[in-house]
Amino acid sequence: MKRLPACQSLHRAALFLLIACATLGCLLTGPKTLLARDNPNRPHILILNSYHYGYLWSDGEQAGILETLHAQLPEAQFHIEYLDTKNFPKPEHYSHVFETLAYKYKEIQFSVIIAADNASLEFLTQFGKPLFGNTPMVFCGVSNFSPDLLGDLDAITGIVERHDVRSTIAAMLRLHPAAQEIYALVDTTLTGKEMRKIAESVLPGLQKKITMTFTENLSIEEMLQQTRNLPPSTLVLILSFARDKNGRIFDVPELSRLVSNNSPSPVYVLQDERMGTGVVGGYLLGGKAHGAQAAQLALRILAGEPAASIPIVTEPPAQPMFDFLQLKRFGLKTSALPQGSILINQPVSLYENYRVEIWCLVGFVFLLLCAIGGLLTNIQKKRQAEKTLGQHRLMLRQVLDMTPQSIFWKDREGVYLGCNAVFAKAIGLDDPERIKGKTDFDLPWPTEEAEAYRADDQEVITSNRTKRSIIEPLQQADGSRIWIDTTKVPLQDKQGRVYGVLGVYEDVTEKKKREEQLYLAQFTIDSAKDSIFLIDEKAGFHLVNTGACRRLGYSKEELLALRVFDIDPAFPPEKWPEHWQELMEKGSATLETVHRTKEGKDFPVEVSATRVIYNDKIYDCAFARDISDRNCAEEERQRLEIQLRQSQKMEAIGTLAGGIAHDFNNILSIILGYTELAMMEGNDPEKQRQELDQVLKGAERAKELVQQILAFSRKTEHQKQPLQISLIAKEALKMLRASVPTTIEIKHNINSEGTVLADSTQIHQVIMNLCTNAYHAMRETGGILTISLDEVELGMEEYRYAEVKPGRYLRLEVHDTGCGIPQEIRNKIFEPYFTTKKQGEGTGMGLAVVHGIITSHHGHLTVHSEVGKGTSVHVYLPMAEQKAVPLAEKKVAENLLGHGERILVVDDEEQICDYLGLTLQNHGYQVSVFPTGVEAWREFAKQPSRFDLVVTDMTMPYMTGAEFSQKVLSLRPDIPVILCTGHSALIDRQKARAMGICDYLNKPVTQHELLEAIQKNLPKK
Repeated sequence: MKRLPACQSLHRAALFLLIACATLGCLLTGPKTLLARDNPNRPHILILNSYHYGYLWSDGEQAGILETLHAQLPEAQFHIEYLDTKNFPKPEHYSHVFETLAYKYKEIQFSVIIAADNASLEFLTQFGKPLFGNTPMVFCGVSNFSPDLLGDLDAITGIVERHDVRSTIAAMLRLHPAAQEIYALVDTTLTGKEMRKIAESVLPGLQKKITMTFTENLSIEEMLQQTRNLPPSTLVLILSFARDKNGRIFDVPELSRLVSNNSPSPVYVLQDERMGTGVVGGYLLGGKAHGAQAAQLALRILAGEPAASIPIVTEPPAQPMFDFLQLKRFGLKTSALPQGSILINQPVSLYENYRVEIWCLVGFVFLLLCAIGGLLTNIQKKRQAEKTLGQHRLMLRQVLDMTPQSIFWKDREGVYLGCNAVFAKAIGLDDPERIKGKTDFDLPWPTEEAEAYRADDQEVITSNRTKRSIIEPLQQADGSRIWIDTTKVPLQDKQGRVYGVLGVYEDVTEKKKREEQLYLAQFTIDSAKDSIFLIDEKAGFHLVNTGACRRLGYSKEELLALRVFDIDPAFPPEKWPEHWQELMEKGSATLETVHRTKEGKDFPVEVSATRVIYNDKIYDCAFARDISDRNCAEEERQRLEIQLRQSQKMEAIGTLAGGIAHDFNNILSIILGYTELAMMEGNDPEKQRQELDQVLKGAERAKELVQQILAFSRKTEHQKQPLQISLIAKEALKMLRASVPTTIEIKHNINSEGTVLADSTQIHQVIMNLCTNAYHAMRETGGILTISLDEVELGMEEYRYAEVKPGRYLRLEVHDTGCGIPQEIRNKIFEPYFTTKKQGEGTGMGLAVVHGIITSHHGHLTVHSEVGKGTSVHVYLPMAEQKAVPLAEKKVAENLLGHGERILVVDDEEQICDYLGLTLQNHGYQVSVFPTGVEAWREFAKQPSRFDLVVTDMTMPYMTGAEFSQKVLSLRPDIPVILCTGHSALIDRQKARAMGICDYLNKPVTQHELLEAIQKNLPKK
């Protein structure tokens, strides 16, 4: 803790010394200054003081600026302007200052402008460029700084006045732990408002919650009266109070002295100019030091450094300073002060008064004691010298003998002067002393190796330089040969002359073997086809092999400088920590991802990652294999599988074609018969209506049968979702009844409404394939085909199949009373291409496809058959907890009549055109009918706004319905278009929606469906 004494004599001595130095400086620099005044190139520096002369803070800033700049630039000419904003706070005051400065300095080009405090900076942001152009500027004393305060000024830097309010309050609470409130003195000036904001901002972050009360536009008398009435638990903090509500201006010491004299509580401050006025202290910021820092920035600008490139100093240092007398007055302990605090007014001790004399006396006594002790110890050292020397020699010998390396030393002629025990043992000597007087040629080494050793010795002696890492072979006393790493240094006497050589070597045979093994391992890794990476926690590459560099197109140096997310888009930086943590927990992982080459090309890889420890650090060792060929093969397999399933659908339809044709002929017979009857019953409208109802029902049956065939044969993308199997089974039964001859009776026993996670098209195909096989088994003799569906629970006792897990299953059974399956072929029926049918009747893939579908759904198949009695196939599918996706219910429009809207109808079938025209006219629409898209387009293009809606067929000559719709929508994107189709491989509902077509209807379209679609899509009026 620093202390500033209160001794008045020291103050007087310091003042005298300051005056003497100033006088000497004037004498030394006087002529130079006089010469500088005549220098036309001397710099002009403008100082804008926000306040008035006598305001201690700004006067201190100004003094620091002038002293610093004058010391470095004695020839500079200073111009000082006081804005006097304490007395003239209104904004229009700036305009008068602007006119004055513009008149005074119109002929002067300033080298730099220094703005002291917020008002000066505010003035420069408004009038700086009109007055001074792009003259570089420096600000200081600006509180509550933000870049917005600079406005459009760009050639500017500075130092922020940031009083350490937080640290001051923390020190107050540390000194007064029982304090409950802080009474903060602020005025309504710009500085006062900003200091209040700062104080309010630091309160939430304090460890101790405390109330802070701010003065609210008071006169000095009112403020002092409140101060006198403060309770003991309240502390006083002067933030900024320069003007009261009556406009009276107070300098810094004056206000501090008034407050401390009237306050029964300790008073804390933020400026060192307030110290010595009865305040306790705080973290203080001095105006003079603050101005000096600003002057240093100005010197950098004058030296040629651009102002915009100099960073703004946002954290000026604040010094903890306290008054010892006030600490004593309020009973505060100095031990509670912040570390590094400065104390003023602390009484000077006897030691401080006579410190020099005391230390001289202590030094003299110490020298006497040292001399006496030196004489006594010299005698003792002399006696111990021989003993110590002998001990050192013994210790040196022990150290040399305990050292694992072999050590030896020779003279200039190559004669050994000594060695350690390790070296002696290696050459077959039991005592190291026996080496003395021998040379390399006297030891059990081959002559050529001894000559090589001798040549290395001479090189070291001649060059007087150390020779390191000499890797060479050595033959030991037992005849074995090892590899050694030798270092030889020259031995020098006191005059620096070389008198021999010292050698140290160690056995590196095992190290050399490990290096060879490491080389072989590296060669193996680099020769690997896979890419190998050693990845650290930060996703950086620690090691990579040649295969990785070759596959990604980088050099090894380039790849080691990258990170995982540079080559793998699936692992961006934000996801890497999660992936690393998962690998650390599991220890290993295998995944498929995509790597990106240097050229930006992506290719699929399979990555096997394992957690490893290398050099005491944890890494991710990853092997990446290019699976482009494998993925292509998998895609081809899936494509062939889709084709196979589609061919099985076609095969099943071909098998049932006879039954389908039979049912169609029956339906057509009904339609023709009742139509003829209706034509004959011209005089009986009611009977005629009943016969036409039968025609309509027959047409509906035909439509339903066609939709079932199309749905079964359509290629679809497989999508598993919660599915109610009973609905699929009932749908399949409708198709079977229409296709299987009446010689085969169809029964069903569907007792479950449970759901499974499955693809509806695939499940429909399974049922149809199994029923088709059952039909084949009974087509010659007839019989009964039974479809059953129920729920079963497979527990551990029924756990007979390795691929079936215990749990709740839906069991689908297809049973026939046909010829049965012989035992010898029963195990082959699910094999591809196995069939018992005649050539041309089947491919042998039906049950293979069924088996594949059920396996992909994690289910199982069993077959029970007896020759002559029939076959039962059981399909087990695991039940799902989710509810089945409900089918959308048709919404029937209440009112299907039009109101004169204009409909454009296009269809190449004349009868359909007539039917649609009459239907729409009868329901209140205006209709224009065209047989081709070309004619319709020609009419539409003439006047697009004439029509409210378009109804078009899909398959037409010259121009398809899709092409016509695109043309119509390109001309009028807002018009609703309804596309009707019997069946088209070119378009479906999704493609139609993507083109902008609002509705898609499958033919045959009923009158109700058409009218409902029109009314749904017509714009609402």
